[in-house]
Amino acid sequence: ELDTKIRGPKTLYEGGKWEISALEEVTEAKVSVQKTTTIMNVPPGLSLAGAQYGVYTSYEAAEKNWTGENYRVGVLTTKEDGSTNKLPLYFDDEATYYIKEFDCPSWLEKDPEVHSETFHHGDDKVITSTDPPASGFIKLKKAVSGIKEFSIIGAKYGVYTSEAAAYAH
Repeated sequence: ELDTKIRGPKTLYEGGKWEISALEEVTEAKVSVQKTTTIMNVPPGLSLAGAQYGVYTSYEAAEKNWTGENYRVGVLTTKEDGSTNKLPLYFDDEATYYIKEFDCPSWLEKDPEVHSETFHHGDDKVITSTDPPASGFIKLKKAVSGIKEFSIIGAKYGVYTSEAAAYAH
């Protein structure tokens, strides 16, 4: 349920003196993230859980992952299905927030994009973040001792997520 909260009194420094104005109305909206991957079927044993996204008040804060309360207003953490809880956002009339992934499961690349969204009262936005699998290199060296002539032409190799999976094939 979205709500309007009252914050205040608002204190301003104007004309060389402090003034207290009337109470100020604050608007609420909500943001969440849905993480996906470019892999159609996530292999067993791998999960989208644990990715973390910061919600920031400026682009620069998101780029640099500044964690002070004036910069990062919250953190969203993904569950198994890649979804997060909803983070309430409080602001005056409208506000722009910047969402950036700062941690992800080791089998995925981090989303490098800073997602920028402008919010108004009652907005409930879902930010979609798609990560490709992490890439790397494998070096394979086949050695046979005691045999002078041995061909590896036609040999087949597999890369598995666990030792148990390798032995199952």
